Amino acid sequence: MRFGISTATFYPVLRTEDAFAPIKALGYDLAEAFLNTTCEYEGPYLAAAVQNAAAAGVKVHSVHALSNQFEPELFNRNPRAKGDALTVYRKVLTAGQRLGATSYTFHGPPKLKKTPYYFDYPYLADCLNGIIPEAKAHGLDIAYENVHWCFFSEPSYFARLKTLCPELKATLDTKQAVLSGIAIGEYIDAAAGRLATVHVCDIAKDGATALPGRGAIDFADVGRRLKRAGFNGPVLLEVYVKDYKEASELADSLKFIRKEFE
Repeated sequence: MRFGISTATFYPVLRTEDAFAPIKALGYDLAEAFLNTTCEYEGPYLAAAVQNAAAAGVKVHSVHALSNQFEPELFNRNPRAKGDALTVYRKVLTAGQRLGATSYTFHGPPKLKKTPYYFDYPYLADCLNGIIPEAKAHGLDIAYENVHWCFFSEPSYFARLKTLCPELKATLDTKQAVLSGIAIGEYIDAAAGRLATVHVCDIAKDGATALPGRGAIDFADVGRRLKRAGFNGPVLLEVYVKDYKEASELADSLKFIRKEFE
């Protein structure tokens, strides 16, 4: 496995383009570029991110957009709404390509109501199969991430979609699995053979996010399950600035994860 850090770990203290040098200073050369708003999808902010990542010697594995700005509308049945979303989506694909990313961490539609959802899987699959080729043309896989407040909050959702979307990949987020109330291993099983990225963040007993090693997740078990699933890809630390005081704590947490996983 390869280990790195998401630029989201420094947000909002550091701008996206300024996060790569600190990642390298911590001893890591792999990152996810979390683009926080539309102005970072192109123009001078993107150019700075591309330049700074290269200057720091950091490889951008994946790109992550502020999904609620447009991703839900990629599934809209209204052609105008979907068309506008596709315009933004294509900017993110171009940004990912310029950053040298090979994966796009994707959230999709959120769950806006507490009532049970009926998922039209053939329609959802048609939408995904419609946008995956453009991502592929930019050198990117679409890696659908489990998020407790989105459609992919349960393993069965991805298990069903992957039978209809042969090129769809997955991103496992450990904290989101816990917040969904479902065992992390179930997500790993559902995404086996399709995992492109793993995001690691711990959850304390009170439900608050924490640096890995300071919460209740059994990462040794997660590591064993990932190996059994054949995963040998990028593992990226993705925590919040409230979860630490000093950057050195991030390095210590990653050392812990490497030990538990390896």
